[in-house]
Amino acid sequence: MDVKRLNDALEYVEAHITENIDFVKIEQISCLSRYNFQKVFSILAGIPFGEYVRNRRLSHSVYLLKETDMKIIDIAYHIGYESSDSFSSSFKKLYGYTPGYFRKHPVILPTFPKLTISVEIRGGYQMNYRVETMDSFQITGVSRTYSTMTEAQNEIPAFWAEVNQSGKSDELINIKNNTLPGMLGLCFPDEDGGMEYVIGVTGDDSSSFKTFTVTGGRYLVFDAVGPVPSELQRVTNEIFQNVMPSSEYELRDAPEFELYHPGDVTADDYTVEIWVPVK
Repeated sequence: MDVKRLNDALEYVEAHITENIDFVKIEQISCLSRYNFQKVFSILAGIPFGEYVRNRRLSHSVYLLKETDMKIIDIAYHIGYESSDSFSSSFKKLYGYTPGYFRKHPVILPTFPKLTISVEIRGGYQMNYRVETMDSFQITGVSRTYSTMTEAQNEIPAFWAEVNQSGKSDELINIKNNTLPGMLGLCFPDEDGGMEYVIGVTGDDSSSFKTFTVTGGRYLVFDAVGPVPSELQRVTNEIFQNVMPSSEYELRDAPEFELYHPGDVTADDYTVEIWVPVK
């Protein structure tokens, strides 16, 4: 994964920060799909991409309010808001003041500088993985849609609890075909940067559940050993913060998934596999 391409994409964003962001252009520059770009950005930067853009725009509006005579409505339009009300609401949520109050009573407000992504090389760091190649396969299960990766990370554990408590996980285990042995959690990215998250098993069509097809290809497979979801999220962050940026592998536009084997997911020695699609 090329960090320089990520920074080139951020330079493009910065040059067009007050305009609608063209994700086709970002995909071309970064060589990542919209979903993968936002996922990698969120992990490396520690902030969702949409929030970063919004904060950069609002930071620019602070300068315009202090140093120009532009009307507040014109500033709102200039940084991409459709009304002064929506601009004022976002400004107050971030800074604690309305734009009008700030213009009349200037106070020191924090700025949100342009971000540059860098990778820290840590001596002796190692994470083992294996390479697997899969033919196309079918998943049978239940799904839920999330608009952002942050929302998904917060809500998916509750989704799993709901599926387990309803007995649907037992029903799925009974119809699995063991192409992959265990329960799976898959992220199917959508064009808007969100995802459809599927809890299921490898299996054929079922009248009781939805069926999804996963295109075959190569995967890097990592083990996360420890309680779910904390260890799963920690290892996922390590993969995208340390392993992928320093490897020759490029992310493939395909579902990433977790493979859960039978056992106590809260145990310190429980192992869940993380399958990352690569070219």
